[in-house]
Amino acid sequence: MPDFITPDPPAEPCPEVSLTAGIALFNQGQYYDCHDVLEAIWMEAESMEKPFYQGILQVAVGLYHLGNQNWRGATILLGEGVNRLRPFEPSYGGVAVADLVDLGWAWLVALQHTGIDRVADLAQSLAQTQQTGMPQVVTVADQSMTLPVPVIGMTEPTAA
Repeated sequence: MPDFITPDPPAEPCPEVSLTAGIALFNQGQYYDCHDVLEAIWMEAESMEKPFYQGILQVAVGLYHLGNQNWRGATILLGEGVNRLRPFEPSYGGVAVADLVDLGWAWLVALQHTGIDRVADLAQSLAQTQQTGMPQVVTVADQSMTLPVPVIGMTEPTAA
């Protein structure tokens, strides 16, 4: 009787590789795809790390909603994402969390101050930051605000 070789089961994806892939998608403005990648990590993460992954994916989906001019979805998810990430500041798992919190907060404040009537203006500013790689200056209630380019920065890996 021939010997059959049983193939090894597929290796589990390494969370660091998937996190890197998710961050690359975020940095390319592919927020929904980023969500899909990070959701898989979030579902398998240890309970103490779940808020870290969930926070990143909520910021991503908040920006996705902003791009689709969904003011309510954008404000809710940016707020929840920022709040979930705060305990991981300044950095965690190689991610510059403080910078991510700051960028999420800046877009959230702009949304709250401009209101639903000007969500299209902010969606356009988001698109311009992605196209140019440059922050956008918007006027909100007679004050200038600088909206950062939505990019997740990396640091030296710490606990994750």
